[in-house]
Amino acid sequence: MLMDEQFAKWINEFIQNKGWTQAELARRANLSKASISDISSGKITPGFEICMKLAKAMSIPPQEVLRKANLLPSVNLSQEEQENLIFLFDNLTSEKKAMLLSYAKFLYSTEQLD
Repeated sequence: MLMDEQFAKWINEFIQNKGWTQAELARRANLSKASISDISSGKITPGFEICMKLAKAMSIPPQEVLRKANLLPSVNLSQEEQENLIFLFDNLTSEKKAMLLSYAKFLYSTEQLD
């Protein structure tokens, strides 16, 4: 399978799982419908700027989209999980960050007891 086809398959699965249309993704990413059509058909693989727009529209870490587009090297699962945690944490309110940190400290303390 070509890289463009792999990215196309991934983006189409995302659209389908969200219940969106190509037009909806285009609107959310501030891209043309033609661009999304070309990406989802495997005609093109997006570059950095389009990947960043897609990540924002999809509410996922930019690194994930960049890796799917083969613009970043793959990483091990642990590093991917850390990146996802950082992305999620950065997008929380200050109050929720404090709550999450307290909970993480609690979980850590219970691990130390085992």
